[in-house]
Amino acid sequence: PPPGYQVVGAGLLIAAAMVLGLGPKLAPRWHRDRLILFVCSGNTCRSAMAERLAMLAAARRLGVSVEALANSGLRFASAGLTARAGHDLDGPARDALGRIGAPLAEHRAQQLTVELLSRAEVVICLTPEQRDEVVRMAPTMASRTHVLVPGEAIELPADGDYDRYANRLLELLVTCFDRLELVPAQRAV
Repeated sequence: PPPGYQVVGAGLLIAAAMVLGLGPKLAPRWHRDRLILFVCSGNTCRSAMAERLAMLAAARRLGVSVEALANSGLRFASAGLTARAGHDLDGPARDALGRIGAPLAEHRAQQLTVELLSRAEVVICLTPEQRDEVVRMAPTMASRTHVLVPGEAIELPADGDYDRYANRLLELLVTCFDRLELVPAQRAV
């Protein structure tokens, strides 16, 4: 039989391998690097606004600046089913985001791809029809693809009031964070 120190050493190696193998699975979901992807049609207004407002809401919930949000392991992106790559955020949407305090870093519309979908932990569509289209593109994403408000289509503001629209989107995103357990609320100390 092997000496006792070899048995102990082998046991420690096995225990270490188990801990390293299980560690990522046991860590809270929100501690791992994650991509939350918003999808609409053109990616110049609705999904782009949702992306920027989600960054603002997540930063507030975690008690960090929007700039420090990436260090939390959360990443947000947006894409469009029929986007014309490279187009800028619509002017009224950009203005409303600025007034509400959302980040206005450079945005360029991007076409939704299967590769982008495969990198997302969660996909949030702005309409049920868009969710259906995403699932047709990538059937394996069905369980991770949701509608911002189940059963409801979030359309552009018919009255042109983008400030009210941005505030409503922000409220809907917070509700969605809770429903899908995406971003934990900061606990009071």
